[in-house]
Amino acid sequence: MAVMDSVLAEELDRLKELRAKFAAEVEALPAGTIVTKRKRGRPYAYRAYREGKRVRTDYVGPIEGEAAAKAVRLADQRKTLIGELKAIDADIERIQKMLNA
Repeated sequence: MAVMDSVLAEELDRLKELRAKFAAEVEALPAGTIVTKRKRGRPYAYRAYREGKRVRTDYVGPIEGEAAAKAVRLADQRKTLIGELKAIDADIERIQKMLNA
């Protein structure tokens, strides 16, 4: 059983390091989602995010522009990383239960 415990402990350490790396990447990316608003009949991209209780929006650019494409790419990347963090948290919790049993 000691071998299994050491393997689980190593995996727990690896997951904690990976979680810290992903958390740092998430913090480096801008929060929020990309929304489209029409002004004078043309679509424009805005980044919407929560600041306290208020929802704030920042202008990104025309929806067809490179800035909007980059903002969408970063928002998708952040969403993916948050999903990975949730999966890692579940794995960490499961391994800790195994080690404490």
